[in-house]
Amino acid sequence: MHCPLCNGERVFPASQYLDIKVVMERWKAEAGIFFSKQVRDAYDHPELRKITLLRCSSCGFSMFHPICVGTDAFYAEITASSYYVAEKWEFRKALSDIRRNRVNRILDFGCGSGDFLAFLQKAGYRGECFGFEFNRPAAELAKGKGFEVSHGAFPEAVENTFGNTFDAICMFQVLEHIADPASLLSKIWKMLGPQGLLIIGVPDAEGPLRHFKNALTDIPPHHVSRWSAGCFKVGLEAMGYKLRKLSREPLPDYLWRGYLPVMWEEGIWPASLLRILHPFTKKSALEQINWFIDRMKSLNVRWLYGVPGHTLYALMQRT
Repeated sequence: MHCPLCNGERVFPASQYLDIKVVMERWKAEAGIFFSKQVRDAYDHPELRKITLLRCSSCGFSMFHPICVGTDAFYAEITASSYYVAEKWEFRKALSDIRRNRVNRILDFGCGSGDFLAFLQKAGYRGECFGFEFNRPAAELAKGKGFEVSHGAFPEAVENTFGNTFDAICMFQVLEHIADPASLLSKIWKMLGPQGLLIIGVPDAEGPLRHFKNALTDIPPHHVSRWSAGCFKVGLEAMGYKLRKLSREPLPDYLWRGYLPVMWEEGIWPASLLRILHPFTKKSALEQINWFIDRMKSLNVRWLYGVPGHTLYALMQRT
């Protein structure tokens, strides 16, 4: 099997089998989400009892097979518990690159209910901003906020409404949900103008997430692929994009208690600092972590720069 991004010769199993029926039960046990019969029946297929993760040996792109994506009903039921964070670090990165490159016409692909469009509006961005969203209820929410958003088949819905050329196309926390990301990236390439920018934010499979490989939010039907630096350095460059920037999110405060304990022995600077301070040399790792978090919060610190967080940010350019 060849890699859909770089056409690498070898793709090999990277995990044990996953049973989607067991996964659906875990959502109830671990997240308190009781799926409707409609959602459960949508995933009740024998072929979904043995899903495996395949990884490209050339670019590192990983994808679950057979493909099992989230339905609109699935996402409606998990987002009812306020799963998503509206204010994203990558929004600020994107705005900086948009301004630096004098981008005038933007498409936010997978815009959801319009968080990034609202961010641009609040920041005073004066160019043209459009959104596209697969999920109809989310698209309607964005429209209700006054944003120009199309819904339907891609790219036809966008071309029929907003035209087929953009200076920049943004995709935040989208690619990992797509059944055929290579095909989508090829279509997007055609919609970018000369030297057009593709701005991407994805969960970083090489960051702290690697300690939670079986987390509900990083396996089907929620996520169907995993992305790392090599996907952009090798994979997307093989598709006609040039990598201009790659950045890792600093660890945000809402992830400290979950991520710091599994990273504490990896040489991150908070651990290294506390290990040389006499008052902490005899404290346990958990005591050190809790003291550090409480201290940072008392100082209104929201991001730990130098400690990797959830997201990998890529600025690509059409070549």
